[in-house]
Amino acid sequence: LEARPSVVANDTLYCNLSNFGKRDYTLVIDGSNFSNTTATLEDAYTNTKQAINLAGTTTYKFTVNSDVQSASSNRFMITFGSTAPAIVITDAPAIGLFVKMSPNPVINQLQVSFKTATAEQTTINVINSLGQVVKTVNAGNVSIGNIAVNVSSFSSGIYTVQLLSGNKQIGTQKIVKE
Repeated sequence: LEARPSVVANDTLYCNLSNFGKRDYTLVIDGSNFSNTTATLEDAYTNTKQAINLAGTTTYKFTVNSDVQSASSNRFMITFGSTAPAIVITDAPAIGLFVKMSPNPVINQLQVSFKTATAEQTTINVINSLGQVVKTVNAGNVSIGNIAVNVSSFSSGIYTVQLLSGNKQIGTQKIVKE
């Protein structure tokens, strides 16, 4: 069993795979735990790259043949991009409802931009990995906003940011605090 810290921007995960016979294989990667970054599977033997689905699984088919390099233990690696694209959460794209949180990873201030359907009491909660609300920002009775959330005093780690309008959760996103 191996444990690693959560991945962050510009990390590389080397996949040490060995003992392959000469045949076709399928590599299945569950990307759902790689939050707030982009991830790419790189095949050093074929010099190909494939984006990893961060909302589910990615399937990559490969062959080991008589070329010894096709069975190399360092054939595969996963590289993580500098940041994930901002996540836009919406139930009604035609009328422009959205929530956007950036930058991610964040060092000092997280910008939360949003547009909701109605002007209601809007609250931003920052929740730590234990499920505790560690910061609440009240934005007032608004339907549109761009709020700066100061996270400079937070410890490095992964947090969940939640936007509430009235009693309804409008958006949620995991962020990495560097």
